[in-house]
Amino acid sequence: MTIIEHNLLPKQKSQKRNLNVEIDLYHYTNELYNELTSQNIIARMQEIPQLGLIKVKRNLTKSRYDYIILQLYLHKLIRQNLQKELEKTYNNKINPVDFMQDAIKIEKSNRPTIGDMLQLLTLIYNIGHFHNTFTSSRAVIIYANKNKRFADKLINSSKDFRFQKVAQKYINDMNYHRLHLLNSILILEKCNQELKSIKIAKEVLYCYINNENLPTDSKVNYLFNIFKKVRDVSYIAYDLQISDTPLTIDLCNKKPLVLILKE
Repeated sequence: MTIIEHNLLPKQKSQKRNLNVEIDLYHYTNELYNELTSQNIIARMQEIPQLGLIKVKRNLTKSRYDYIILQLYLHKLIRQNLQKELEKTYNNKINPVDFMQDAIKIEKSNRPTIGDMLQLLTLIYNIGHFHNTFTSSRAVIIYANKNKRFADKLINSSKDFRFQKVAQKYINDMNYHRLHLLNSILILEKCNQELKSIKIAKEVLYCYINNENLPTDSKVNYLFNIFKKVRDVSYIAYDLQISDTPLTIDLCNKKPLVLILKE
């Protein structure tokens, strides 16, 4: 099993302390992470600035990879401190039928847990960002609306009809905020298709993209809600460091951080 070691607060001397964390990956996420590493996707994430073209002080810059690890760290805190508070724990297993019908057969003993799915989604949600993030995504969508030939190439980047349907919708709706999810799917299609983690990751992402079709009481919808809330906390925690507000979240202080996650 891969254990990721990472400093979430490098270069920040004013804190007089770093935040070195260790993230233990679940089974399927471990396999996915190793494949993304072999494809140089993880290294690419480490070079992509989280805020794109927005300029910030050098010691406060964060990469897309930093945000991924912060989210994985927050999930770890929830798993270690708030399991009893959850309606469904991170060890609760997901029936593959709930998110990918019959796309892949998985034995009952090998079903992914909520924790595994949350880690998977945290990775694949972020791998499709351009270097300039939403600035580049917006440019692509605008050009696709002006140039039909380019739009057709974008729509047909994948042979999967689900991709093509969503791509057409994003172009029509000028939805550049979600274009990176289509990039994520294309990256997954370039990975080893024999790996179950890759198959599961693609189905999870399609399910997330089309989550309006999910029953509100389903386990998958439940984990999507947790994912969104943890993602929001991670954005706030890092972005407050560069804002003009007098507020901040001390990531080194676990007790109040767990309290925020609890709320």
